[in-house]
Amino acid sequence: MLEKKTVKKEKLHKYIAIISSILIVIVVTISFIDYQKEYMSTKKELEKLHNEYNSNPEKKPLEVTEKPKETEVTSVVTEKLNFEEQTEAVTSAETESITSNAGRPATFTNVYSKLEKKSDINVAIIGDSTGFSEGVAENEKWYNLLSSDIKKKYGSKVNFTNLSTSGGVSFGGYYKVMMNDLSSCDLAFISFYYNDLNYDINDFYNNYEAIIRNLKKKNHKIEIIPIVYYAPEYDAYTNAIIEISNFYKLSYIDLINTYKTANIDINTLKISETFFNNIGYNLFFESVKKIIDENVTNKKEIKAIDLNNVLRPDVIKYDNFKYTDFTQLTNVQTDYILNTEADIVGFSYELVSSNGGYVDMYLNRVCQSSNLIEHSVFNDKDYCSMALKNLEGPNEVIFRVVTGQNKYVKINGVIEIN
Repeated sequence: MLEKKTVKKEKLHKYIAIISSILIVIVVTISFIDYQKEYMSTKKELEKLHNEYNSNPEKKPLEVTEKPKETEVTSVVTEKLNFEEQTEAVTSAETESITSNAGRPATFTNVYSKLEKKSDINVAIIGDSTGFSEGVAENEKWYNLLSSDIKKKYGSKVNFTNLSTSGGVSFGGYYKVMMNDLSSCDLAFISFYYNDLNYDINDFYNNYEAIIRNLKKKNHKIEIIPIVYYAPEYDAYTNAIIEISNFYKLSYIDLINTYKTANIDINTLKISETFFNNIGYNLFFESVKKIIDENVTNKKEIKAIDLNNVLRPDVIKYDNFKYTDFTQLTNVQTDYILNTEADIVGFSYELVSSNGGYVDMYLNRVCQSSNLIEHSVFNDKDYCSMALKNLEGPNEVIFRVVTGQNKYVKINGVIEIN
């Protein structure tokens, strides 16, 4: 009799669990449908507002009745590489081995010697959704798996600075490196690919190389590990990562080779076109763990690099970075005016919702682009986009921001590179 009651109780619990799962699916589905309706409604509102605004002759870029004020310096960050800093004397306390032979690079205490000594390490991740490990639970994210493994194996705590952004691109990665203090980082991972396919391959080369150069400028002892994102076959963008890595003698992780070697159907490793599932990120983690363990075992040395030696000459201009808060620009209604002599102009922004808004770009009163800024997933309040390039100054650049009454997109600042 007791056994029958137990069986009935177990069946009841089973049915309750099934019904609960069904209800959760129904609630999630309804929420998603409501989100889609709201998304489309807001998008139509923005499109209508944008079309009405630009069809009105009075809404063309306004003539400024007074001379635009010079950009104030109160909210400006300027970075310029000083190559002499790279060759400054290194104190004996931070030096493991320095050769006395002229012309040979010095080697320093690094992330691998720190792990051997059970010291804590600081790690930066600069990337897109892969760097953020989008799509899986916290305990399944590749960097959390790595942190647990390092703690267990070496007794070292890992302090992460994750500058990755869902939907992020390499220009945004360069911007994040320039805007953040990464001088104490021992190790950095770079993960860009999929979102950059919509951009010029030459820009990808320059952005990626600029990330590496400026990480080294902030800390010449940092170990940099680029990640070659999974693609069906090697292409111009994956080859660019490999070429840049080889030029700067960096160890890189080749996910194309990793997943092909695993001989697993790629569809079993991903939950969407861009996001890996827990199996995919676990293989990712295993590749990262392998390269770190090998470098610790081999006592890899980190050598200073000659920053005067570049793969592509155009990257030199990225050494001159200037950021100006948007509030410092001349503002006429929805137009924000920048007078600049920069070769490249970009802007940083944040989204209140995934719908975003329109940002139209005018160069000397001629419209160059009209962009609807939106992200299906947003986990960051500091996105960045390259707006204009190959400029020959001086120029007047106008940012026209057309957004809904709830201000779905907000421009934070302007980036100038020359």
